[in-house]
Amino acid sequence: MVFEGFCLTRNIQSVEFAGIRGVGFRMDESEGRGSRLKRYGPAADAGWTLSGSVIGCLLIGYMLGEYFDANPAALLIGLFTGIVAGMYNLAKIMWRKK
Repeated sequence: MVFEGFCLTRNIQSVEFAGIRGVGFRMDESEGRGSRLKRYGPAADAGWTLSGSVIGCLLIGYMLGEYFDANPAALLIGLFTGIVAGMYNLAKIMWRKK
């Protein structure tokens, strides 16, 4: 079975592993293992921070709404608080000095 697609990188090569042919990525000799982590680490950090704060505040809002019997209002307050906190943390990560 052959999967075809596109990729926006120049490091694509045909590879064979255990008799199965496929497409893999080759690393340049100038790139070490840590360079990709340094390059993509802040983006992964920003994504997890944004999604974690939204989901966490949403769950806290849901639990407070169940406890105080004000579920729709507390849920929306938790959602908007999570969005604001996530965007603030996202801005901190994006504007961090290298």
